Amino acid sequence: MSRRPQAPGQHFNLVPSPEQAVTFTEYFDLLTRHCGREIISLPFKEWVALSGNKWLSGLREALLALERAVPPDSLQIFRAENLAWLSGEAWKLALHRSNDTPTIGQYLRLRWQKGGAGHAAAFAAPGADYAMSTAELYDPVVRAFTQATLYPCLFLDDLLSSAREQQFGQVSLNINSVPAHEHDLDPTSAQAKAWELYERLICLMLRLQRQLLADPRPAVARYATELPHWLPATIDFSINSAHYHDLTDIRATEQIAPPTVIMTDKPTVWSPNNLTPPPYKDPT
Repeated sequence: MSRRPQAPGQHFNLVPSPEQAVTFTEYFDLLTRHCGREIISLPFKEWVALSGNKWLSGLREALLALERAVPPDSLQIFRAENLAWLSGEAWKLALHRSNDTPTIGQYLRLRWQKGGAGHAAAFAAPGADYAMSTAELYDPVVRAFTQATLYPCLFLDDLLSSAREQQFGQVSLNINSVPAHEHDLDPTSAQAKAWELYERLICLMLRLQRQLLADPRPAVARYATELPHWLPATIDFSINSAHYHDLTDIRATEQIAPPTVIMTDKPTVWSPNNLTPPPYKDPT
């Protein structure tokens, strides 16, 4: 509102209207009905009584350690992003059970939530021992930079996870398969379309990074310097993690080998000077 001179004296709806608001219990009731899987709620005293459960005990200790180590502002961001992640997992489960293939726009929204990219952004500053406020992290330019950096990481995960997803029947929920369904493309053309989107985002990330490196806020400038390290880290983890190479249950007709990674400082299919927004909108 401070950026709008006409704001004083005007009314702003800062919270959902009463007819659209739901309680925490109602929210999970909606998830239960939508996903077809019961989500059990327990009164706090009953939950505490389950202290003999080693998983709950470990989770509780991890939460207490997190609260001691992370500043309150960062912890609040983490909690909000964690709720978004839970919603994304429920959304993916609903799509998987209904055998529906989302549009590219819907998938991009789903992938951000269920991929936990918001967690990475929330922990970037406290994990490197510096503070970043909610206002700084959710500044529109910073948020755009975050998404332009971490969406490509999610696409890389999709690319390297596609073989494993065959055994779970989830191959339709992948950045390589969604374009094939929406544009009626063969697998090679669909992968090329996904790679084009990858490069468009990288070009945008580099442009926004240059802008934020000159930002007068020290935390923002440091964030712009360090967040792109997630890209090579994602590649390194993916090609060296057993998670991506355990294909025991896949009945492949030929050996599946990890792809060769070639590093280049120039895009191969997209011009960095082309700032046309991608044509993928989420109709929901």
